[in-house]
Amino acid sequence: MKRHSLKASHSLRFSVISRLFAIIILLLMLLGGYQYNQIGEQAIQSSLSDKLIAESYFTTVLVQAIWEFDEPLIDELVAAQSNIDSLVAVSVPNLSPENVPLFIRNKLNIFTRSPNREIPKGDIILSELKIRHGEQDIGTIVLYFDNDFYQKHKRDEIAQLLMQISGLALALLGLFYYFINHYVVTPISNLYQSIEQLSLDRKPILNIQKGLPDNEIKLLANKYADVYYQLSTHKDHLEELVAIRTTGLEEANEKMKIEMDNRIASEKAMGLAKLEAQSANQAKTRFLSHITHELRTPLNGILGYAQILDERDLPDDEQEYTSHILRCSSHLLELINNILDYNKIESSQIELSVTPTSIEHLVEEIRTIVYPRCADKELELQIELSDNLPSTVLVDAGKLKQILINLLANAIKFTDHGFVRLKVKYSGAKDFDFSVEDSGQGIPDEDQKGIFEAYQQSKDATTIDASTGLGLSISKSFVECMGGELLLESQVNRGSRFFFSLSLPNTNVNKPESDKGIISHLLGSDKLTILIVDDNRDNLFILKKVLQKVGFNVVEALSAKLAFEAIKRQLPDLIFMDVQMPEMDGTEAAKEIKRQHGEIPILAFTANLYDEMGASLESDCFDDYIYKPVNRQAIYKMLIQYLSVSAVYEK
Repeated sequence: MKRHSLKASHSLRFSVISRLFAIIILLLMLLGGYQYNQIGEQAIQSSLSDKLIAESYFTTVLVQAIWEFDEPLIDELVAAQSNIDSLVAVSVPNLSPENVPLFIRNKLNIFTRSPNREIPKGDIILSELKIRHGEQDIGTIVLYFDNDFYQKHKRDEIAQLLMQISGLALALLGLFYYFINHYVVTPISNLYQSIEQLSLDRKPILNIQKGLPDNEIKLLANKYADVYYQLSTHKDHLEELVAIRTTGLEEANEKMKIEMDNRIASEKAMGLAKLEAQSANQAKTRFLSHITHELRTPLNGILGYAQILDERDLPDDEQEYTSHILRCSSHLLELINNILDYNKIESSQIELSVTPTSIEHLVEEIRTIVYPRCADKELELQIELSDNLPSTVLVDAGKLKQILINLLANAIKFTDHGFVRLKVKYSGAKDFDFSVEDSGQGIPDEDQKGIFEAYQQSKDATTIDASTGLGLSISKSFVECMGGELLLESQVNRGSRFFFSLSLPNTNVNKPESDKGIISHLLGSDKLTILIVDDNRDNLFILKKVLQKVGFNVVEALSAKLAFEAIKRQLPDLIFMDVQMPEMDGTEAAKEIKRQHGEIPILAFTANLYDEMGASLESDCFDDYIYKPVNRQAIYKMLIQYLSVSAVYEK
């Protein structure tokens, strides 16, 4: 500890003395610089003064002597100017042009004639003066000044100044050292030692003010002693508080540890539950995929055969039965599609397929679908379209069609008399307003908030029609996916209005094939052969009838093996391939056919609507896909894309 004290004392002394020394040197340098400038200015002034005095003297006193050529007098007058210190020589050229007299200052400081006329060496400045007698120039006199005379005196004076400054600096440094050491360093060192001893004792009884001068340092020592004793007083209390707090922290830490263990266990349980939920969701997806195929395959047969019967001339009662079969089958297909769409929404698998679409023809397709339902209930179906609708817009036609059909079906279901109205308003640019109104039962205010939730219907609604309660929920999700918001206005017993707005860019493409009407025949189809591969005879029969109706030659195969044999006999122009078949499935069969005959288009004919065939359709084996049940117009339009045929439309 003593070593630390000595080091601190020496460090303080060195720090103070070094700074004082630097300040003294700086001040003395400033003073020396000032004195140096003063000496320089004095040297310049003295040199100028000598010149003025010499010029004034010689141009005055030598006039008469030069006029009279009185050389003794000239010698006497020149010798008398020994008091001009910087003047070292004088010459008078007019006295004797051949032997110009030169007067030089000798060792006795007297000007005498120089026999050899040698001018002293050094930094000599000449000053030539004209001597005038009245108005007449009678001669000249040349003065030689030693420019270095006063510089020598200046250097001497500067040397003396430096010695004086050095002595003064040492004297001031010694004086300051004494006062700083006596009144600052020593008291602070003593205070440090006292404080150091004070800090080593737990309960010291020391007089740390001892030996300190009566100044601020002593006051500082007193204040430190007061603070130290106050801290000592509170030390034990603080230790008690720390002990109490430590105990509390230990208890809290133990509780936190228990909570963390519980949370970890809970997170593990949540992770397991999440995995179970994901597994359950995957199982649900697989189940829906499977049940979709199982439901849509027989439904394809029902709808297909009903459509074939509907095209024949049947008695009125049989025609009515056939219409009921078609309507019930379509309704069943709608229910299945709603369940699958809602599952896609829950799984965040909604994707938009934007194509150029005519709003006018899309509405006409919707009208043909919902009109029979309105006719059955004797409701008036009103369609209102803006006159300035663009020819085509970019939109997901399938989802927009499903939204409007869902809203119209919902309106028809809850309207017993009056009207159902579909209104499309085009406000210019690319803004479309869609609304579906009815004069039906209306929805109470308390039911309107939850009307868009899945499986929800108004409590006061009365209808005998079956429903999954998913139509509005699906429509709302589709509208939001397309950038809009489905809204509702309703009054009980006065009807409801569902409306939304979409921003749909206009296009300048030709009218889509789907907007030109119903295809009745395909020109050029009689020269083309289509191979149908499906393990279900009903599907083969129905698709064959659909293709033969527009003139195609059709070859059937109940398995992939039979399909290969048919291809060997005759290369088809296009193949419809069922995906799920025994022995070799459609994907493997399509890959093999593509490997051998890559130019033949292969269309997947599937009942699996859930994941749109997943990886199978993402591969290169299928060119496109179409879903069961059979949609004749969709098949015809797809054939136009892949074969050299043209459509003939019903008038």
